[in-house]
Amino acid sequence: MNRYTVILKKLLLCFCAAGANYLLAGLLGHFKVPLFMDTLFTLTVTFIAGPLYGCLTAALTVLAFQLLNDEYLLSALYFFCSGSGVILAAFFSRSHHLAENEKPGSFNILTMLLILSLEMCLVISITGGLIARFILLLDPVSGTFLVPHNYYFLGLLLNHVPLPVAEIVSRIPVNIPDRLLSVYGGYGIAVLLKNSRIFGVTNPEVPGGC
Repeated sequence: MNRYTVILKKLLLCFCAAGANYLLAGLLGHFKVPLFMDTLFTLTVTFIAGPLYGCLTAALTVLAFQLLNDEYLLSALYFFCSGSGVILAAFFSRSHHLAENEKPGSFNILTMLLILSLEMCLVISITGGLIARFILLLDPVSGTFLVPHNYYFLGLLLNHVPLPVAEIVSRIPVNIPDRLLSVYGGYGIAVLLKNSRIFGVTNPEVPGGC
């Protein structure tokens, strides 16, 4: 398979994954499920094609929400949450040098994905909290959103927790299951796509050699 065909397939994967992110997050929002779940397929792309295409998928996902949901413009800054998750996933995968012949369901792979999920939960909670604080500083009225962690956030404020700390800590209870589902789900879908040879590309620097 020539280079340009591989690139086109990776770009197609990015657009499909961004659409899937939008649909999944919208479906969960419709049924009032208190999770974000807007990066599962972004991580799938990262595991298959690397961080560059993962960040492109994150950007396309944000663009989809902006155009189709007419979201508040500054909410696009949450791209950096997804981007930080992509970079962490890529860095984590490379730094652990897991064997290419490692079975996807092996204990080592599952343990590494668990550690990645917890680390990503912390990083994205901090990133999201800082972005939320920044938006509120720019626009104290319109910069307030109805999001899954609001109940925790209000509870912390009622207990006199400082606003910046509340923004970060309130995201952790939501991000723990959100990251676990996104990391394991994204990796599992990446393995399925790799084994099906649909895209004909692999990346040996991620868990299991996807």
